[in-house]
Amino acid sequence: MKRYSTPQLLLVVSLLASIASVSADTRKHRRDEVTGHVPSTHEEILAHRERKKIHFGGKLEELKKQIEDHMSGKSLLTKDEYERAQRKIRAFENKLEELNREFDERHSRRLIAREELLNEMTRARFASRDEL
Repeated sequence: MKRYSTPQLLLVVSLLASIASVSADTRKHRRDEVTGHVPSTHEEILAHRERKKIHFGGKLEELKKQIEDHMSGKSLLTKDEYERAQRKIRAFENKLEELNREFDERHSRRLIAREELLNEMTRARFASRDEL
């Protein structure tokens, strides 16, 4: 039997928890017959944000480990690789800060409205192709 490390188990458990937290069922929404679009719900958006937090957190830890290995001499990076890793660390920290900000239903409504607008634009593009 394969043994899993603690971080792997933690990731799996957190992903399962985030999936389980999506109480809204997208089947109650109607799929757009032209574009195939299914509208998102507030709960789905929150679950997606949680998955992104986990993903960016893991990437940040990997980069910090690379820098730590470089500093200890264990695995040296070139100057360009080191600078790129430093920039990515700052970017991931900023992204995580953004994802940890308060996010309420008002923000979800804005995202859902933008999603609907993009769907309408896609529908119009499909319609204009059919006219040709």
